Amino acid sequence: MKTFILAIDGLEHDFVIKHRFKNLLQKEYGRVQIPKETYVKGIEGEIVPYTPIIWACFLTGKMPKEHGIYSDGKWNSRILNIISNLSIKHGLLWIRGKGKYLKKLGFKRRSFTKKDYKVKTIFDLTDKWVQVNVPTIDPEWSIALVPNESELSLEEIAKLRLRHFYKVREKIMEKIDEEWNLFMGYTRIVDVYGHMYWGLENKMLKIYGLMAVSYTHLTLPTN
Repeated sequence: MKTFILAIDGLEHDFVIKHRFKNLLQKEYGRVQIPKETYVKGIEGEIVPYTPIIWACFLTGKMPKEHGIYSDGKWNSRILNIISNLSIKHGLLWIRGKGKYLKKLGFKRRSFTKKDYKVKTIFDLTDKWVQVNVPTIDPEWSIALVPNESELSLEEIAKLRLRHFYKVREKIMEKIDEEWNLFMGYTRIVDVYGHMYWGLENKMLKIYGLMAVSYTHLTLPTN
């Protein structure tokens, strides 16, 4: 049995239904309630679901306190990791956004990897798996594509993310012919555009339309 997962971050159920993007609808579909344990307080004080935590829950079927992923990376200091985990878990802001200062003091940070999980993920169910751009699993995955992404204009971020989307799609197309029992490809382009342009329907229709047609020619193995 082969399982293929195309993970589209931030896909808005009502928007898909409203505009009848049939290629984004499965035979059975509905809303998924995002667990409150995955929400954190952002830099500007807003309460938002945090991508690495959400997908760690998806990959394990467990809550953060069980799977052990509370942020998007680990410091090379046990004390800093404890503080960081508490700040994510309880919405404390004083540690958030201080990374650049900590790095100047000699501290380093690395992204979470599959080895950091306290429990098994779906990738542990088979030794024949392929992943592309999956948060906390792909060693090249990161919340920000470039260190100064948050300082860029909306137009610059949109272009940067769109180029990355095409790269991910190309990589999925290349790897689909490899031998696997489990394949998971992840894209964040819809989520990023949603944060930047929600309410601007023309912008959202464009990116949802792109997503709806981008994988229509993907041919999955039959055995």
